[in-house]
Amino acid sequence: MSNPPRVAVVQRTIRRYRMPFFRSLGSELEQRGIQLAVVHNTPPRDQDRRKDVVADESLAWAKRAPARDVGIAGKTVLWQSAPRGLHQADLVVVEQASRLLLNYRLLLRRRFGGPKVALWGHGDDPYPDASMTAERFKRFYSTQPDWWFAYTDGVAELVETFGFPGERITSVNNSTDTQQLTAAVEAVSDDQVQQLREAHGIRGSQVGLYAGALLPEKRLDHLVEAADVVRDASPAFELVLVGDGPLAPWVQEQASTRPWMHYLGQRFDNDLAEVMRLSTFLMVPTWVGLVIVDGFAAGVPLIASASGAHPPEIGYLRQDENGRLVDDGGDPRRYAEGVLAVLQDPPRLERMRAGCREDAMRMGTEEMARRFAEGIEAAIAAPRR
Repeated sequence: MSNPPRVAVVQRTIRRYRMPFFRSLGSELEQRGIQLAVVHNTPPRDQDRRKDVVADESLAWAKRAPARDVGIAGKTVLWQSAPRGLHQADLVVVEQASRLLLNYRLLLRRRFGGPKVALWGHGDDPYPDASMTAERFKRFYSTQPDWWFAYTDGVAELVETFGFPGERITSVNNSTDTQQLTAAVEAVSDDQVQQLREAHGIRGSQVGLYAGALLPEKRLDHLVEAADVVRDASPAFELVLVGDGPLAPWVQEQASTRPWMHYLGQRFDNDLAEVMRLSTFLMVPTWVGLVIVDGFAAGVPLIASASGAHPPEIGYLRQDENGRLVDDGGDPRRYAEGVLAVLQDPPRLERMRAGCREDAMRMGTEEMARRFAEGIEAAIAAPRR
């Protein structure tokens, strides 16, 4: 009797939001007779800038492999060890990042009978200051694997322009667990919302929510400056921030001088659902990632800056239907004007909230896992490139 096909997925870090996806993917692949192995290099929690890595005891189903940063020609790259079983897989799925040395080792090994290799990623680097030379190399190296798992349809289209065959690209619709968050938000009572308000002194009827890592690339100074303008024009407005990261002390300092600004720390699961239930809309000017999907699940539309750098999930936004991109040219005051335009137009806001709920029904980790499993099955069956 032949052994079942095997796939290994390699991740630098496993964060909380990815746990439901890997559980769903394991179930999907088991139904298709394919074995899944997850290899990760998750750092200790005290080395995590975002403070949302999964504790080791929660990852009994995954194998942790050592990794270390290495300096080469003035650049920092990551050396990841390869567990013995990795080379026995039929397919290995790795992150697209060009600083991962393991990717090149696997691509070389596949030429000598090693497992097929698939890339999973964004396509291009969303940072505006990305090196053109590095991006040209990344595009070339992105055409080398046997299969591609693109975060979104837009990424799939981009990868095809690199010269990679479209029939070997799977768009996975990168997502969070929308079903779980929707159910959690719906379970929050009015009394719980009132208790949350009283606990943190939140009195305004218009609540802008920032949810995400507190990192420099998020342009939190832009956000606070814009919030000052919104508050001056609309005294019912208040700003709530949840998340963690190196800028947490700065956020606390800003909140200490503004009675209408509230920092609630890191929030997950039911605690996040309570804050979402309280909120009118999301205010995340730049670097919008999967928080847009959390907003869909909660019926909370996103307002973002069109001039900011964003990962590919910004492509889920439908202008004035489930959120709004403000053409602000990087000016916080113009971003604030975009926020006020939504606040002063209740029918548009309600339409956007309805659009969020509609889109949440089309997304989620179950749908993402189904797409991913279909791609894995096709990649294993396809001839090598």
